[in-house]
Amino acid sequence: MSSSVSLLCFCIPAVLLLVYSTSSVASTNGENETDRVALLGFKAKITHDPLGIMASWNRSVHFCGWYGVTCGRRHQRVTELNLSSLNLVGSISPHIGNLSFLRHLNLANNIFGGEIPMEICGLRRLERLILRNMSITGKIPLPLANLSSLEVLDLGDNSLQGPLQGVPPSIKFFSIAGNNISGQVLSFICGSNNLIFLDLSENNFSGKIPKCFGNFSSDLLVLNLGMNQFHGPLQVPPCSTEYFYIADNNISGEIPSSICNLNYLKDLDLSNNSLTGMLPKCLANFSNLRFLDLAMNRLHGPLQVPPSSTLFFSLAYNNFSGEIPSSICNLNYLQFLHLSYNSLSGMLPKCIGNFSNLLLYLDLAANQFHGPLQVPPSSTTFLSFADNNFSGEIPSSICRLNSLQYLYLFKNNISGTIPKCFGNFRNLSVLDLGNNNLHGSIPATCVEGNSLSRLDLNGNQLEGPLPRSLINCSNLEILNLGNNRINGSFPYWLENLEELRVLVLRRNRFSGPIPTPKARFPFPGLLVIDLSHNDFTGPLPTRYFQQFQAMMKEKTGEYYVVHVTITIKGVDFDVIKVLDIFAMIDLSYNQFRGEISESIGGLLHLTGLNFSHNHLTGHIPQAMGNLSNLEWLDLSSNKLVGSIPEQLVDLTFLEVLNLSFNELTGRIPQGKQFNTFGIESYKGNLGLCGFPLSKARGNDIIPALPLSEGDLSADVIFEWNIVLMGYASGLVIGVAIGYIMFQTGKPQWFVTNGGR
Repeated sequence: MSSSVSLLCFCIPAVLLLVYSTSSVASTNGENETDRVALLGFKAKITHDPLGIMASWNRSVHFCGWYGVTCGRRHQRVTELNLSSLNLVGSISPHIGNLSFLRHLNLANNIFGGEIPMEICGLRRLERLILRNMSITGKIPLPLANLSSLEVLDLGDNSLQGPLQGVPPSIKFFSIAGNNISGQVLSFICGSNNLIFLDLSENNFSGKIPKCFGNFSSDLLVLNLGMNQFHGPLQVPPCSTEYFYIADNNISGEIPSSICNLNYLKDLDLSNNSLTGMLPKCLANFSNLRFLDLAMNRLHGPLQVPPSSTLFFSLAYNNFSGEIPSSICNLNYLQFLHLSYNSLSGMLPKCIGNFSNLLLYLDLAANQFHGPLQVPPSSTTFLSFADNNFSGEIPSSICRLNSLQYLYLFKNNISGTIPKCFGNFRNLSVLDLGNNNLHGSIPATCVEGNSLSRLDLNGNQLEGPLPRSLINCSNLEILNLGNNRINGSFPYWLENLEELRVLVLRRNRFSGPIPTPKARFPFPGLLVIDLSHNDFTGPLPTRYFQQFQAMMKEKTGEYYVVHVTITIKGVDFDVIKVLDIFAMIDLSYNQFRGEISESIGGLLHLTGLNFSHNHLTGHIPQAMGNLSNLEWLDLSSNKLVGSIPEQLVDLTFLEVLNLSFNELTGRIPQGKQFNTFGIESYKGNLGLCGFPLSKARGNDIIPALPLSEGDLSADVIFEWNIVLMGYASGLVIGVAIGYIMFQTGKPQWFVTNGGR
């Protein structure tokens, strides 16, 4: 009896335990089934899985073992889903909202189009939501601001739009950078007292920055408001801030003195705003500063040098004046120094050569420095002293810059010869020594295996023949040797340079006929060839015209930075950027003879053509009517005969036409652009008649009055204003995308904005 009682006593608890366990398992399995179904619903919205990641999501493995899934130990519920950077394509399934234990969701760097499902806003345990770079559209769901546990919200680099309507109060990391969010940043964001990282950059926010930004928690480390449309005064964040970016806005006024309280500041970027006033003297006291960029503002006054810890220092495009302080020699860790386009003067500190071998980039262009050049350390890869008043010879110590890739010394008063060691710089991509007083011959600048893509020696006193070593410059895109004293015959051996886009030999002493090409496809990439103001003879190079492949192709819209001069109606224009939509042939002021071939009509890409001041005969080819992109045509001062082809009327982009001083006859074509050309386009052709000549005493031509240089400039201003207005209305012209400015009485023509 006692043993039966004992057995019963033992069995009752066991049965109860079994009943409890069975009930608990059934309950857990039911909840687990919810998560499994939710995950499979998420998988169903994946339309492309290039890595086959989702193949592991099947019944043969418990879902807690599926790739990217993490479960809690106690309840076996999904707490984390991380499928970032798997190149998945699809959309975010609303089933994601059934993962009620989810704390971390990271789907970044995939392509999940569509909107953020509202069901995500029901995940009340969610702490981290990372949906960066996923091609998401629509608005940010307002209920996200009610997720009281959310600490990390990263929606950057998507296509979200609409206003920012709220921020979770618990948020520590918040990024919506790289979207199309608009409207003002309202003060509700200041209620986020736990913020450590705030990135609103690259959106369309406008209005003023809320004053409460300075009252953020003392835990704020990163504040990035760059590339928006904020305006008004600068608001300084709390003293805890280490990284402060507000570049590319419309912030105005002076830099507040309260910025001196940012004792932990490491990076400060206020570039491309409208800040005025002088630099705070406290800049030197930021003992942790590494990055300082105040470029492209309206700051003025003397230069203030940051602390010795600085790696990046840019004050370019401001109005700073005076000399560079000697304290700049204390920047022992400097890697990037950019002070171009200011009004700095004086001589360069000699310590520039003593900077540490960390220095990579040094740009002091477009200031008023004078005296001898100072050579930076051998680590330098970019060096620009252009557009100053430096004098003397190029120091031999420049030969130690074995890592140099870009060297700009143009527009100074540098004399002497070109160092031969430049030919040994295998990494050198750009060598621009234009507009100086260099003399002597051009050294062998291209050893085999070099990287040279641009060689500009324009506007010096160089002489002698071209070095044959240029044929080794297989990467050469721009060769500008204009305005020197170089002699010899046409360098046909350059025709094998497949990358060459711009060839300028104008105003030199080249002579003789241009031979027939030796290569099957000579100069295949050439877009600009300027041989004007030389002594070339013989017929026009028709065989080359038939083979200029790049001038026959469609436009690509790329551009090549170069400094060339183009003559239009006797006026020299300095072109700063030559677009790939811009193709030009200038053979003017030579001794070419014979007829113009019909093959010229195959160069459909051609924007400008100048054969003026030669001894050309015969008719104007009718095929020129095929040059639908032509914007200026100058055939003046030749011996052309016959009538003006009617086909030229179809050149609707033609803005400059000069056929003067030939032997043309017949009636001038009418219509379209021809109705805009004046008497100057036709004078010196006694056999022409019709508008505009009929307005001048029958068919007689009123002699043009001599113009002073000032009058000529005024005439050019008037004409090019018309050209620019025409372009704005969609008619013309790809060449004059930029603007005209006048210096020393001559127009400077900038194709696209920006300078040199």
